[in-house]
Amino acid sequence: MEAQPGPEQQGGWGGWRELYRLHILILERYLQESATGRLSGEQTVYLAGMLARQTDPLYRKQIEDLIFESPEDMDRTIRRHDPYIGQNAPIVILARTNAEFLTIDIISRQENSHTVRTFELQIPARYFGIASFYAHQAGNRTLSDIFDSIRKQYELIVRILSGYCRYIEQNSHQLSETVPDRLWQRFGEVINERNNRKENRERQGIDPSRKNHISRREFNGMLNYSSPN
Repeated sequence: MEAQPGPEQQGGWGGWRELYRLHILILERYLQESATGRLSGEQTVYLAGMLARQTDPLYRKQIEDLIFESPEDMDRTIRRHDPYIGQNAPIVILARTNAEFLTIDIISRQENSHTVRTFELQIPARYFGIASFYAHQAGNRTLSDIFDSIRKQYELIVRILSGYCRYIEQNSHQLSETVPDRLWQRFGEVINERNNRKENRERQGIDPSRKNHISRREFNGMLNYSSPN
């Protein structure tokens, strides 16, 4: 499989960029007002982008050929994949795209009062785990950590996003607001804090490659879709 640019690199970015900026603002406001739970700054930024991408018609059109019919399709794709250097990105894109697609589908069904069974939540959570594993293999530990945190908190994140979508419906007028500079400053501080932690680890002689992440054994377990985790 040859690495291909993601849909956001093929012209889909411009269509949802402004909505992404608004989602960051309003999702942060919702989290401050809600008792559902808290997200890290990096999770908030990522999930705002996911919501903007997956609700943009052009982007949804672009990813049609990337969506799997069943978990077995993902399984077969991975088992055919030889993770040579530089060849991990396609699996990251596929796993992330399918995880996001299914997450939005679950939220939409909950909004329409449809029951979502536990095993249906496990599939996109596993996809985020697969994306985390291959992002780590590709050397993108920041993205790997974000995917892994979403995997571990998946049910909570679905509850938060479901509540957020209801909040949006009730406060749709807020979508016309602009994003204040102080909000971008806040997330800039999050990035600086992360970089400072990395520099501190390097000064202390801590090898970042030994940082906890999804192990090969845990990853192999994700391919067994009958298992409970």
